[in-house]
Amino acid sequence: MNGILFQASFSFRKKLSQYILQTHSSHSKPFFSSPNLTRSSQETKKLHNALRVLDLITPKPTLTARRRQGHLRLIQDFLQSDSEHFSNASAFSDSNSPIKISTLLDELFDSSSVDSPSCAERFPIDASVLSHAISSYGSSRNLHGGIPYHCAAIRSGLVANVYIGSSLVSFYGRCNELQNAYRVFEEMPVRNVVSWTAIISGFAQEWQVDACLQLFSEMRHSSKPNDFTYASILSACTGSGALGHGRSAHCHTIRMGFDLYIHIANALISMYCKCGDVKDALCIFKNLDGKDNVSWNSMIAGYAQHGLASQAIDLFEEMKQQCVEPDAITLLGVLSSCRHAGLVQEGRSYFNSMIKEHGFMGVCGSALRLQRAGYCWSQSALLPMYN
Repeated sequence: MNGILFQASFSFRKKLSQYILQTHSSHSKPFFSSPNLTRSSQETKKLHNALRVLDLITPKPTLTARRRQGHLRLIQDFLQSDSEHFSNASAFSDSNSPIKISTLLDELFDSSSVDSPSCAERFPIDASVLSHAISSYGSSRNLHGGIPYHCAAIRSGLVANVYIGSSLVSFYGRCNELQNAYRVFEEMPVRNVVSWTAIISGFAQEWQVDACLQLFSEMRHSSKPNDFTYASILSACTGSGALGHGRSAHCHTIRMGFDLYIHIANALISMYCKCGDVKDALCIFKNLDGKDNVSWNSMIAGYAQHGLASQAIDLFEEMKQQCVEPDAITLLGVLSSCRHAGLVQEGRSYFNSMIKEHGFMGVCGSALRLQRAGYCWSQSALLPMYN
């Protein structure tokens, strides 16, 4: 059947090519009158349609097999590195007949099984459902749980889907598998703003600002960055202390109108505080409408980081006056300020106040984090809290 179709296609392409040459030769003749102009316009339209048909039926080299092999090698690497865990894993735990990954991989490497026309029928799955499942495992950082769904994407032929690919890039990035995230990203036949932002976010988690900026530069040739892209860039600048790059990103957000977004403003506050420019951070904070907990906490933590205890405490008091509910992160910033300034009594007072007003568990967790960070209250300061 394939041979008959190919011969028919070849015959049609031959006739179509002859028609195109004939049409083209007629176009090469000069025209001066209006009737000739009308006929030329019609012939041009026919030529355009003929070229479109020829483009559709002409065989083109496909990279599907190569991309599939790239994904299969990635999965195989996981099987070899953690064969004990994956030996009993299944592609879908709630399926009536679970498919073991090892068996699935054998079928995937079988070219006749993968390229079979009934592949989708034997392994039906909806792209949106699969994308959501992969994203869920990425959010929970469950690497082992998400791998079977990568296998399912390969098996169903949906691995080339831009949304599935973007979910896989984000999944591996969140699971600290940055190399594999980039491998998936490179294999994507089509990339959109979500794909680019996902890989930039992965590198931002590792504070690799140079890699983020390189990807950002490449992205701008094909996709328009959105607010989440800039949030990832600012996160990378924050972690690496790259103030110059952070300022440049800030200029971009102003130009795009993203600087008014709350999550971008919060990222800018954190970036400037981390990079030592508390003055600019405070300027953004004061001009920000609709401040949330993250805004207040970022500014208080910035003061604490630079030993500005009185400013941090004053801001905390202002936060309470504005009827903004503090959380454990807020207390952590206030106690850190007291630690830097040696204000043991004030720190104890805030600690006790948070216990009475906001509960014990969250405050206790903050205290443990402070202890791990080298913050040890004196015995006399701690004892009253338990009485």
